[in-house]
Amino acid sequence: MIEETRHPHPHIDPRRPRDLSSPQTNPPVFAWKPGDAPAPFGLIVARDEALRDVVLQADGLADPMFLPERAFDAGRYWWTWTAGGDQAEPFSFEIGLDAVTLEVPSAQVWLDRLTLAHPRINIRKEQVAELRASIAGARADGWAQLKAVADGLLAEPHEIDEPPFLPDRQKDYDAFFRTWAPILWSSRRFVKGAEILALAWLASGDRRYARAACERMTSISRWDPEGSSHLSHNDEAHMSVIWDGSKVVDWVWDEFTDEELAVVIEQFRRRGEITFDHMHNRGTYGVTRFDSHAGREIVFLALLAMVFQEHIPQAREWLEWLRPVLCGIWPVWAGDDGAWAEGPSYGAAYVTIMTMFATALKRGCGVDLYRRPFWRGHAQWRQWIFPPWVEWMGFGDHSERWRGTWLGNAALVGRIDRESGARELSDYVAEFE
Repeated sequence: MIEETRHPHPHIDPRRPRDLSSPQTNPPVFAWKPGDAPAPFGLIVARDEALRDVVLQADGLADPMFLPERAFDAGRYWWTWTAGGDQAEPFSFEIGLDAVTLEVPSAQVWLDRLTLAHPRINIRKEQVAELRASIAGARADGWAQLKAVADGLLAEPHEIDEPPFLPDRQKDYDAFFRTWAPILWSSRRFVKGAEILALAWLASGDRRYARAACERMTSISRWDPEGSSHLSHNDEAHMSVIWDGSKVVDWVWDEFTDEELAVVIEQFRRRGEITFDHMHNRGTYGVTRFDSHAGREIVFLALLAMVFQEHIPQAREWLEWLRPVLCGIWPVWAGDDGAWAEGPSYGAAYVTIMTMFATALKRGCGVDLYRRPFWRGHAQWRQWIFPPWVEWMGFGDHSERWRGTWLGNAALVGRIDRESGARELSDYVAEFE
């Protein structure tokens, strides 16, 4: 018998489903902490504690997690994991009739369902004409606001210098911060500007916006992924490239020159490899590592793989690993009730980032993660912990009444309310306007 230690804290004992639990999503994700037990692993799920009436058996697993593709019938089950001919203590769980059935197909199915044309993230090529027609009608006000910002961006430079290396923060933190902070904010703003320009191109068909977005993404794609913006040296600079970058490239794909596109593809290929190595080969997210930045990088890697799948041979491998992580393990700082253990500020940032993937998967692949109970629970939690009239909300850092924080909270709740189909928090969102 493989020895394991039970603990109430899920970051110390990350086994899922917990013993005697009733998962609210069917099928549940299975995860365990292997310790010194080497891969490959096995998983057995049975209807009896002796594990004879087997309903699911998975062998040869490279990672200590598994998300079945098919839901279980209602009832009680027992599960265990195996390694090296030995097995762990069986845990039991019960699938109730009220559990949400959410079957997530393989990553290969995701890729098969994605259109081969661009754009493919959030909007398909065949939907662009409808979007452009709407700016003279239902979206006229929104277009006027977007156009004003995009026109301002057209007047700005579309080149960005590669950042310098950071000073040693252990020797001189002030010097480190003076270098690090401008790199963070200037690179974020630069790519966010490219996103706005790309959206203006989609909405209007005005190639001035597309050309500016292409120039920006080509410029930042000339950075050396192994240099000053390498993930291990300055992860914020690394993430500035891939945060919104994949989406921008998708939206203006056909407007790049061949030479520009080759530079962009190579940049994102190498950034993807670096991110996968950092996320997969240096601990298992949700099992042995729970660092906050990892919660961003899993999303950015998934979007990168979806946009560049034809040009990066490892894209399917990355998505197969990310499938149980993003569709089962996540969130590692919350449960089905939606409360975020890091507080509402960090929760807003990381849940908003996750909506990027959830929406892309829903729109592009027909898999609706917003049906998981967490989403509705999180929106309701925000209603109670973050009333519109509050001057200081507490429960974590960045608790001051900053305009961006207030509007970001309202935008997140509104998005969840729409995407989950709850349609119950519009009055709450309106109070922030």
